[in-house]
Amino acid sequence: MTEQSSPLLAVSDLSWIPPGDDEPLWSGVSFVLRGGDRVVLEGQSGSGKSTLLRCIVALEDPAGGAVRWRGETVGEHNIRRFRNRVLYVHQSPVPIADRVGDNLAFPRQIQREFDGDADVAMSEEEQRELLDRFGLEGIDRSRRFDELSVGEQQRVALVRCFTIRPEVLLLDEPTASLDDKNAAHVEDYVNEYLGQEQQRAVVWISHDREQRQRLGGRVLDMADFI
Repeated sequence: MTEQSSPLLAVSDLSWIPPGDDEPLWSGVSFVLRGGDRVVLEGQSGSGKSTLLRCIVALEDPAGGAVRWRGETVGEHNIRRFRNRVLYVHQSPVPIADRVGDNLAFPRQIQREFDGDADVAMSEEEQRELLDRFGLEGIDRSRRFDELSVGEQQRVALVRCFTIRPEVLLLDEPTASLDDKNAAHVEDYVNEYLGQEQQRAVVWISHDREQRQRLGGRVLDMADFI
């Protein structure tokens, strides 16, 4: 099997049981992501979409199943490198540091740790250009992250994510708090980003029907696993 056709990410028979319950909320989730794939994850509120993404990156413990990255089962031995290549962005981002600038600098430190070269990551100038593109022209890097609006936090978190050029994006309603103009900027950049390299893919949670149609790709419906 060629590298191009080999899965970047394979989710096999994943299930999750809510705390205090005996029965799974969802089970039997299986799908494969290859380079260029776009997957829209949809389902009713409370169906467990965000939890599924968190289980994939081991922020939640699934009740069963497995996640494989480039053919290797994800576990303690490779979880840090895995999370450097498969990034989850929540709709309410958690800051890595108090200040905007420190949040943006952190990914370069991580890139240096794993690749020995921070130049693989976006430069500060590239980050500024992307901030501008996302409607955050001239944002003060000394501002506290928790003083930003939710929409500003989402966009800073997206720039932080793109900084290390991940292979797989797991995006949890990343434009939910943005106006149509800035949401379009994010959509356009995601499409551009995927087109830059063959070995990139995205899973996107969206409640916006029109946005789901614009994103294209295939649909994974949580109703099929409940």
